[in-house]
Amino acid sequence: MPTKMFGVNLSKEKSLEKGIKNIAGRKKGRDKTYLSYEVNFYKRSPIIIFQTILPIVIVPIILLIGFYSGMNREFEKFEKENENYKYIVAQTGEERSINIIEKVKNDGPDKTLEFLTKEGAVPVTSMNDIGEVLRYLNTKKFVGIDGIQDFIKNGIPKEVKNMISNEIIGIIIIGVGTAAVLFNYLGAIVISKDKDNISFLKTLPITFKKQYQMKLISPKVLSLGIFIIYYLILAIAFKETLFTYYPVLGLITAILIIINNIEFAGLLDILKPNFKWKSETELTKRSLNSFLWTLFMIAKSAMYGYIATKNALTDSIHIFIGIEIGLFILIYAIKYLYLNKLFIRLEKDH
Repeated sequence: MPTKMFGVNLSKEKSLEKGIKNIAGRKKGRDKTYLSYEVNFYKRSPIIIFQTILPIVIVPIILLIGFYSGMNREFEKFEKENENYKYIVAQTGEERSINIIEKVKNDGPDKTLEFLTKEGAVPVTSMNDIGEVLRYLNTKKFVGIDGIQDFIKNGIPKEVKNMISNEIIGIIIIGVGTAAVLFNYLGAIVISKDKDNISFLKTLPITFKKQYQMKLISPKVLSLGIFIIYYLILAIAFKETLFTYYPVLGLITAILIIINNIEFAGLLDILKPNFKWKSETELTKRSLNSFLWTLFMIAKSAMYGYIATKNALTDSIHIFIGIEIGLFILIYAIKYLYLNKLFIRLEKDH
């Protein structure tokens, strides 16, 4: 597919020399224009973005819809069972019935218990049943419109928040960061996608290191953008708790996970780029680099899960951030030492 960059059709050899001169003459805006070229590739191939965000964004939405559908079915079942609540008068054995849900809602649990006791119902049984109704009412309120509005205003209820430790919140944030990058294989095609223009890109007056860094911006922005959306939801839920020690460590770890995994995918692609693809599907879904990167992500996620089950959550968070800092240093050391050598090899091979 011909690609225009700086007003030059990159797939035509006769335009290359003119294009290179135009770029060389640009002292300002050169990097910005190159970044625009990178972004335009994804604009021309929206299916690639869609395939990436589908499991990260759409799947959670589908799960959320499924959750609400399941909850509504349970609510309907409970309402049907209790709209004609039956109780036995202890002294006479007579069976009577009321709508206990409406009774608790209108009169409150104490007056409902008092009423049932006067009616001769067994107090212990009545207390248990009223407790079930209260749980139903609280749950329905929490997942309903009123609950959503209250959630946005006040976060999750204090009694629920108190049950969730800061280290659990840190682990949740790390999990969200992993999910945001788990299916983002765009880093594994940053070199391969330029098969039609690779000869031209080699001659640009922009260092390969700078080109490579700009190639990784789009994949990073995509995953970080998705992570920010989910993190804001957590911020609404937990409020100031997110600024305590373990949640902050979790945030740093999550950001490092996103950066490291995309950087690793980019290294895979520069080691062995695929210039034989004929469609977006072949570029992404049938790419060896994408496959290897996906295996790496699954194995790494499984390892983190294993660590979390074998260690205290506080220790697990420290282990995770230690691993990610180590990977960050290793990846950037490899880039510093070998990126230019890999580019020279790329020039020879292609």
